[in-house]
Amino acid sequence: MIRRLAMCAAMAKVSAMSGAVPASALLLAFALSGCGHIGNARAFPLYPNPDKPRPTASLAHLQGPIGWVDAIDVEPYGTVFDVLPGCHVVTLRRKVGASDVSGAWVADLGTMTYVFWMKPDHLYSVDVSVRFRGSSHGTMTITAEDRDSAGTAATVVPQARGMREIEACQDWQAATTLPLPEGAAPTPTPTMPMKP
Repeated sequence: MIRRLAMCAAMAKVSAMSGAVPASALLLAFALSGCGHIGNARAFPLYPNPDKPRPTASLAHLQGPIGWVDAIDVEPYGTVFDVLPGCHVVTLRRKVGASDVSGAWVADLGTMTYVFWMKPDHLYSVDVSVRFRGSSHGTMTITAEDRDSAGTAATVVPQARGMREIEACQDWQAATTLPLPEGAAPTPTPTMPMKP
């Protein structure tokens, strides 16, 4: 943590000395590079009665540049979520990006939807990475995975191709023995595309 603070302070000092970067741009760059956040992100609860603690092992975990979960806009709540096991339709944020000391990138993904058949104590993650070839061109890779609680067994989840996948997932949820908690309603049936 101290090393990260020292790195951020050094970045601020060098940038301020050059005088070429406005303070507001520095703050944005530091926040995106991790200098504005120290510690682990807390999962935002996307289930009924979040004020009542639930065992972590009873929930499914979702992380990444998530915009919508089951037709609910979750972008304002961060990138890490806890959800009930079952079928969840996840649409990525339309715009993604990152920055560090060597530069920044931004991409418009359009509408990208995934259907996750979530199980308790599994991590469902979406990772967007860019590999640059030269200063301005690169290749973007988007990977969605399902990992078990040990984090070792990963299954790649493909992008949804249509309503049949959503309906199959919801049929699976209806046929499973996973009980819905008190006060929970079944997942609503979304329509494609998930985000305008």
